[in-house]
Amino acid sequence: ALAPPGIDELYALIWLGDAVAEGAYERIVIDPAPTGHLIRLLEMPSLALDWSHRLLRLMLKYRELAGGGELTADLVAFARRTRAVTALLQNPAEAGVLVVALDEPVVRLEACRIIDRVRSLGNHVPALIWNRVREAPAPLPVEPTVPQFVAAAVPSPIGPARLLEWLDDWRALRGDG
Repeated sequence: ALAPPGIDELYALIWLGDAVAEGAYERIVIDPAPTGHLIRLLEMPSLALDWSHRLLRLMLKYRELAGGGELTADLVAFARRTRAVTALLQNPAEAGVLVVALDEPVVRLEACRIIDRVRSLGNHVPALIWNRVREAPAPLPVEPTVPQFVAAAVPSPIGPARLLEWLDDWRALRGDG
């Protein structure tokens, strides 16, 4: 409750930067909290770069007091990792924001807003998934258009056996067998 706004996103950015630098994962899937957190996470790299550049300038200006050394090296490394995360997130061949929405009037408007904002931040939106629907909804009116898919209203897969069945169903739909 005492954490300042954006601290979760900053922590996620640091973790992503480390994971990308280490090449620790082949794929990383981020399932953020609703809209505000997603947008803040996508805005965080440019904010964090700005902060680190300002801190570095202050440290250079007052190098006698700041000392530099390890802290300066840490800030430079953080800036490099953050630029790498930004490049990765903005590369449509490597990353994208898959929007999942319900077919309800307010949520449809929010989905349009999310897609527009994500794109304005330089990120790719490869598709939209309509969640828990019984029939295909009208396409979302965004330009350029986004491929839209339907996830049927089915009971949630609960337990390891049901999750594996669910995974097999998705692989079959994709043609992975």
